[in-house]
Order: sequence, then structure tokens, then C-alpha cells
Amino acid sequence: MPMRTVHSSSRVGMKEEVWIYKKNHAQQYINQMLEAEHGKSKDDYVIRIYDKEVFKRIREKQWHPEQKIIPFEGEGAVGEIQFSKVSSWLEMKKWVLGWGSAVELIQPVEKRRELCEEIKT
Repeated sequence: MPMRTVHSSSRVGMKEEVWIYKKNHAQQYINQMLEAEHGKSKDDYVIRIYDKEVFKRIREKQWHPEQKIIPFEGEGAVGEIQFSKVSSWLEMKKWVLGWGSAVELIQPVEKRRELCEEIKT
């Protein structure tokens, strides 16, 4: 069986093609984050962050196109992240629960109550 020779120039070209594809589709991917399950309404969420390492990890990534990260000074919470216009409560709930006790859902109040009840049971 003859061996196929791969020239470095073809590898570079392929890498460039992959990079261009990722670059062109990155915004589409970000727009879909936290939106896998579409709900009837779009809600705004505020999540308070209490762990410095978790805050650092959260800041490293764009989780949603409509996000705002606010650092806090002093004792207690180290910051918060705000998401606007999220249609999937299920995805948001999984995201919050995934960070464990390092985060706290502040708003919307009705979703906070629902989450607290779920945690208690």
C-alpha cells in the first residue's frame, strides 16, 4: 500500500480553514449557550459569586451574548454575573447548580424560590 505524503503547506492550509470556520461560527455558538431549551419568555438573571477561583473561571469565558460580569470589593461576595434575555430556565438552573455553593441565584425572585425549594428536597 503506497504511503501518502502530507506536506507541511497542506497542514497549514487545513489549520487556517479550521480557524476561519471556528472564527465565523463562534458568535453563533455563543448565541446558543444557555438556550438549548427555549421557554415562553426571556428572563434576566443575576447570580452572585462567593468563591474567588470560581469568579476567575467564570470571567474567562463568554457564557451568553448578553452577559455582564461585575467584580465586588470587600468581604463576602467577590462579584456577580448578569445574563439578559435568557429563554431557557432549565439551562440556567443547570448552570447555577453546576457551580454549587460558590454561587447564589439572586434574580428573578420566583426562580430563586423554585431553586431553593428544589435544593431543600
